[in-house]
Amino acid sequence: MDVLPLQLARYGDWPDLAACRAPSPLLVQYDLADSLFTVDGMQAADRRLAAHYQSAGHAGAYTGQFYPGPHKFDVEMQGAAFAWLKARLYQERT
Repeated sequence: MDVLPLQLARYGDWPDLAACRAPSPLLVQYDLADSLFTVDGMQAADRRLAAHYQSAGHAGAYTGQFYPGPHKFDVEMQGAAFAWLKARLYQERT
């Protein structure tokens, strides 16, 4: 079963789809021992997203964070995600 919409893989992958959000803020958290993705793939996705946001003139709107361990969303990652979200929501109100 394909995860991407029909024929989208011809034109890009998940990082390309996520990059379409630029200039909207985007946080991606990567787990370095995630069995779903390779480290090389995660690093390539991070580079692609960062480059896209840079080319859109909003490099600071993309944040990629790397964590040790398997696929998870632990307390450390949750804290970082909530802090990131709080900062973005506060920015939008001021």
